[in-house]
Amino acid sequence: MEAYNQQEAMYEQNRLNSIKAMNDEVNQINLRTQQERTAAAEEMQKNIRTVTAQKATAEATAGEAGVSGLSVDMLLGELDNAASRDRSNIQSNLDMTVAQLDQERRAAETTRDNRINSVPRGRKPSGLGLAVGIGQAGLGAYNTAYS
Repeated sequence: MEAYNQQEAMYEQNRLNSIKAMNDEVNQINLRTQQERTAAAEEMQKNIRTVTAQKATAEATAGEAGVSGLSVDMLLGELDNAASRDRSNIQSNLDMTVAQLDQERRAAETTRDNRINSVPRGRKPSGLGLAVGIGQAGLGAYNTAYS
């Protein structure tokens, strides 16, 4: 029974350590996910500021040169389109990074399960084994007494 208790204690400690290791890894992945989201949001804001400044410069330059009409509108539209494509690329990259981090989270769960399963559970002593042992001892005593 002592061996069983020791093995169960070792299994339980391994299980707890495996869960803690997974939680630590998932917390790191969650932090990285948040950092990636923040960086993408900052990049999009920077993109908006840049295109706003570019459009203001283009409008001022066109005004100073006395240029107006369709060509200026097309230039401003192209600046908006380029900024929109940039923001779309930033979002796509973020989505792919977050998908990868989700995969890493699932891998951490699988690693946890594998770590837990690497230590076998204890085996309770068999009542049958005890009965056989007692029977053998009794038979041995009987044979000794009547031999």
